[in-house]
Amino acid sequence: MMRKFIVLVIVLFAGFCWAQENKSSQITGYIKSKKLDEASGLVASRIHKNVLYSHNDSGDVARIFALKTDGMILAQYLLKDVKVRDVEEIAIGPGPVKGINYIFLADIGDNNAVHDNISVYRFPEPNVPSEPDESADARAKKQVDKLHLIEKFDTLKFIFPDGKRDAETMFVDPLNKDIWIVSKREKKSRVYVSRYPQLIKEINKLEFITELPFNFATAGDINSDGSIVLIKNYVLLARYDRQQGKSLDQAFKADPQYISIMPEPQGESVCFSADGKYYYTISEFIEKFHKKTGVPVYRFGLMDSKK
Repeated sequence: MMRKFIVLVIVLFAGFCWAQENKSSQITGYIKSKKLDEASGLVASRIHKNVLYSHNDSGDVARIFALKTDGMILAQYLLKDVKVRDVEEIAIGPGPVKGINYIFLADIGDNNAVHDNISVYRFPEPNVPSEPDESADARAKKQVDKLHLIEKFDTLKFIFPDGKRDAETMFVDPLNKDIWIVSKREKKSRVYVSRYPQLIKEINKLEFITELPFNFATAGDINSDGSIVLIKNYVLLARYDRQQGKSLDQAFKADPQYISIMPEPQGESVCFSADGKYYYTISEFIEKFHKKTGVPVYRFGLMDSKK
């Protein structure tokens, strides 16, 4: 009991210090739908203004949610005949067809490091209605029950070069279509890449790049011009800047800038806004923290984060 009290005091103190330090925060809305009750990954649409995509953590079907930045769920999309184990991340980026924005849904969680390979599902960004595609009663309850079926997608499978690992962080380089994955549970999180083009009918072997100076990486994103990467764990947010003409390999081998973040219960997501001026975070739904309000959607000014 005493240990839990001490942890709570630390979290509250960290929240107080963060509030004093960071004045750019804004709650843009609250996720109240019980359909999205354990939000894990997060990414911003490139073609729909003020729309985010998210998904539940392990235990759900292979679906994503489109939601407004005010937290209202607009639509659900289900991958046909796909059974997932532990979806932990979602990303957006270029793919096989030029000019198309693709969603990448990452079934890469492996808490006990027992699975031979991990999977990433790639499909074009869907059309999203401007308002929930259900009845007025459903809209009032923040529920969208209809599932839009996604029948055409690519399944990309990967193995780590150095043993089975748990991962919750993935993003796609917009400059060259490489897929980056960061492991979670080692003493230092490890960074891997799969160079484009990734194989569809064969397993792709990831390439180890470097270790990060922290562990428990739970989320990450890259901005739309490929110049900044954010990697998050439960207590910090690390910013890696890519110099013009340089590779991400080089960016990750430099020391990051650390950004003060809002302490969130089970906060496992971060994404850039489509224009790169902001970043968003949400936490997994924990009823005792968010029972009355729903899960807050936080937005932060990116320029204020650079130190």
